[in-house]
Amino acid sequence: MIKTLVSILFFVLVIPSIQLYAQSDLSERTPSEIPLGQEVKSIVTGRVSDAESGDFLDNVNVFLSFTTIGTSTAKDGSFKLTNIPVGVFDLVVSRIGYERQFIILQIGHPDSFHYEIKLKSQILQTNEVEVIAESPEEWKQNLKKFVKAFIGETENAKYCKILNPEVLNLYFDGKTDTLIASSDSILCIDNYGLGYRIHFILNQFVWDVKKDAGHYLLYTLFEELQPQAEKEYSNWVQNRNRTYKGSLKHFLCELNSKDTDLEMFSIFSGPLKNLARGFGHRVSPDEFQLIPQHGTPFKLLQFLGHLRIEYGRVGSEFTGGKKIWERATKRWIDNPNITQNVTANIINLKNSYALIDTLGNLFNPLAIEVSGTWAKKRVAELLPMD
Repeated sequence: MIKTLVSILFFVLVIPSIQLYAQSDLSERTPSEIPLGQEVKSIVTGRVSDAESGDFLDNVNVFLSFTTIGTSTAKDGSFKLTNIPVGVFDLVVSRIGYERQFIILQIGHPDSFHYEIKLKSQILQTNEVEVIAESPEEWKQNLKKFVKAFIGETENAKYCKILNPEVLNLYFDGKTDTLIASSDSILCIDNYGLGYRIHFILNQFVWDVKKDAGHYLLYTLFEELQPQAEKEYSNWVQNRNRTYKGSLKHFLCELNSKDTDLEMFSIFSGPLKNLARGFGHRVSPDEFQLIPQHGTPFKLLQFLGHLRIEYGRVGSEFTGGKKIWERATKRWIDNPNITQNVTANIINLKNSYALIDTLGNLFNPLAIEVSGTWAKKRVAELLPMD
């Protein structure tokens, strides 16, 4: 997804949930006229200068958040981004010592865009503050807390490494169990589970380590790692596919395809308490309203109440036909104790609608709140938009 603010919340039933939303909320915006199809490619050029002196700035990071499209400015401050597909993106402009700029970029047709960008110098805080230096051991303990909350504890997390943890400013408030992290530099993480080096601008990070709840605001640039062997690249492709399968993006893509089977997804509705306990009555994808936006690849998604989304199958379909004898009905039934990767999530529409495209990208993630398996997927599960 594009620019992401991740907010981990708790339902009253103490089910951890995650809320994703954009830095620039598009829920009140009308999409520009964008033709159907994903083959549209555009170019963005520009020049970056100092807002006060007018001098051109080199080595400024310029990228589209949550993509692999990025570059840095030349000596004359110029930059060029190519092969930009249809979509809505955050154009991020960042250099140490300057205030970052974020420009909403809407690509609707093959075109060239040019921006003259002026960066303002960061204003240093001059207020008198009390600075208490933490010990190296305290910082290491705080880093462990940060890694657990930020990267997560999934299978992919085992293969993630922060390359420059020293750029992190970490503070832990023991009274509230709150960890606060910030950085003026770009944080880099290698994910050897998925084959990406991810560059993060971490604008905000506040986390309750006891509840495993909080939020963080980030912008990301994905860079393909170079595999050491063909087998390693093959593993990355398989892992990316595994990470995508059963994800929120996968569900929205299937929902948009009008496939009533939804490729192993099942939908249940009912009161939140019942859904949290695994109960509810099964509903069809018709319960969702998908309203096409004329001349665009976008649709407005609407649904009522809380829904439980399960991914996977139960029974003989994945157990070679093995069944058990049910004495009460005197018949053979699928063994309910045998499952294959069944995961459950609860979703709730927080806005009047969610804006999605044909690939399952969610352009106003503030609209949907989720809990369950999707809430446990943190930075280690991030994939670029494509």
